[in-house]
Amino acid sequence: MATKEQLVDQIKGLQRENLQAKQAWLDFSDTQLNGVRDPNRQDEMTLTNFLTLFANGGIEKISEAAAALRNQPRSPQEQVKFMQRNDAAAKKAWNDYCDAQCGGIKDPMRHDNATCEHFANLYNNGGAAAVEQSNAQYMQQWGGGEGGWGGEGGWGGEAG
Repeated sequence: MATKEQLVDQIKGLQRENLQAKQAWLDFSDTQLNGVRDPNRQDEMTLTNFLTLFANGGIEKISEAAAALRNQPRSPQEQVKFMQRNDAAAKKAWNDYCDAQCGGIKDPMRHDNATCEHFANLYNNGGAAAVEQSNAQYMQQWGGGEGGWGGEGGWGGEAG
């Protein structure tokens, strides 16, 4: 069995000689090693697994996984933006959600993580119908109208 130093040298040599190998290592690092790309920071088993995958052509699956990972939104706000760009029904549901529950503010970047996660979970698990149901429950609990809570432009009480 090769030593860690030999394995590191082998991976670094592959990266210098072969662009496909270099990309394969980057993809492997991104998908399997939390983005830690320095082979010196990995153990022997990890290095051996990469070299075996690469030698047997299994790295294509990792490269596909890395490509999918790069296309995924990273924050809840980016996830909502991604949904809006790629799904007309999701865009409409987001607009309705914002009108009903978020004071009409439709830019996901102006909302906190919890708000965007709540919408994404609703939509991903039940589609537009789940969002509509949530909107109806919210409006029933907190009241509708332009004035916010109580519908009279204040906290629901009378001005003194």
